[in-house]
Amino acid sequence: MKKSIVTQEDLDFVACESDRFESERIRWKNKLIQQAVAQTEAEYENEISIVKEEERKKLKEAERKRNEKYERLKKFYDELALQYERERRKREQEFQAEQAKWSREAEKYERELQAKKQAELNRKRLEEEQKRKQAQAAAHAQEAALAEEKRLKEKQIKEAEADKRNKETQKIEAEKKALNKLVSDSALKEEEKYRQYLKVINDNIAKNSQLKAQSLESRRAITLALNTLTNDRIKIIDIATRLDKMLKSVQNNKQLYYFLLNFTAKGIVKHAEVDVLSNESAAFPFAHVSVLLSTEHPDFMDKLMMVRLVKKCPYVLPRYYVKLPNQSLNDFRKQMGYKHNEDDEAYVNRMCAILALYCAIMQTVPLIPVFKEQGGKLILVACKAYVQQLPPEIKPLLTTSPAAMSRLRTFLENASQKGFTEPEGSNPR
Repeated sequence: MKKSIVTQEDLDFVACESDRFESERIRWKNKLIQQAVAQTEAEYENEISIVKEEERKKLKEAERKRNEKYERLKKFYDELALQYERERRKREQEFQAEQAKWSREAEKYERELQAKKQAELNRKRLEEEQKRKQAQAAAHAQEAALAEEKRLKEKQIKEAEADKRNKETQKIEAEKKALNKLVSDSALKEEEKYRQYLKVINDNIAKNSQLKAQSLESRRAITLALNTLTNDRIKIIDIATRLDKMLKSVQNNKQLYYFLLNFTAKGIVKHAEVDVLSNESAAFPFAHVSVLLSTEHPDFMDKLMMVRLVKKCPYVLPRYYVKLPNQSLNDFRKQMGYKHNEDDEAYVNRMCAILALYCAIMQTVPLIPVFKEQGGKLILVACKAYVQQLPPEIKPLLTTSPAAMSRLRTFLENASQKGFTEPEGSNPR
């Protein structure tokens, strides 16, 4: 018998068929498992549905019972509320009836009580009225006697006072009339104008604490500029330009603008009282700054600088004062511009310093028209006061200092005819 030969190809075929069979067996097994799982899940879902249905029926039954119980309770509460409301209304009606009864009794008692009180008050008022009329009649009689006596005394006093006032008024008017001979009408009008300007400044500007706080840095800059001013052309122009820019920067704020103008004028006059006192030529740099500022700020000179000059030195107008009989010495000194406890020599020196600044302004180019007229008026009043109509306190100088009075006369006459010569220092370096 011939033996069969198994080749490698046969072995590979058998191995491949074996693997395929095993794969088919595993796939078939997995399919059976999936079918068993699906059947189990279906049975489980069915059981769950049955349980859910049973639970739904139980829940529906419980909801029905709960609703029936709720309806019974609601009906019970409604009946209870209705019964309560009927009882409440009944008791409220009973209470209102009882309250009305109490109110009627209380009103009756109150009327009776008020009637008794009113009767007692009427009795007391009648008694008091009778007493008052008796006292008033007695007081009127006494007052009439006292009033008549007082009227007679007051009449006598008023007549005496009126007579005294008339005499004093006549005397004062005569003295004022004599005094006004030394002052022109235009000077008196200007004095009143500057007094009104000063009142407006003090009431609305100078004492404003808010403006002081706003202008702190500006005031420091103005003070520093005036403290460093010298009679040097470049320095004068530089300081005047700085002050002009500062003032123009606040022109939109009128109150602050005039506050700084007033502060600048006040500072210049204050420097005149100190710096010019020892050196009259020191007035010219301040005069140049004043005139330069006035060309850009017209109100500076007439409404502020002149107000400060007139306040400190009445002779700027010019204005001459004589002490009136009914005027105290302190009032007279205050009117003339004296400082507290200032002696006559210090006062005269300070007045001369301020007049030096004023005269420097008058002759500084460009000239302000108002100052041209002031120079002539100043010479006129000086001629009247010291040459033509000497006041009592000046007359003794004719005998004690005849040479000084002669030089004064010559100077005033020459000044009125030829004008003033240009003083030293009027033109900066």
